[in-house]
Amino acid sequence: MIATSPMSGASANGNVADFKFEGQGPDGPVHFDAAELPEADREALFEAIADTDLDRMSEIIVRHTSLPKDIVQNMLQTFVKRND
Repeated sequence: MIATSPMSGASANGNVADFKFEGQGPDGPVHFDAAELPEADREALFEAIADTDLDRMSEIIVRHTSLPKDIVQNMLQTFVKRND
């Protein structure tokens, strides 16, 4: 389950104040919370969200969860609305 919190008064389109999820991964339970990331990774994640850059988002999440990239990208497809 992915939970996001839009910045106050802004739409959820790239203006996200919080990003977290938890669920069952191939190796057991997985918990990810952007608030727990080092500042540089947290800023990079929110920039990637604002840019709808699925690859950069995936890289950061994979690095901090050890989930396979394809699983992360499939999960993020439900969150990121791409105009491809």
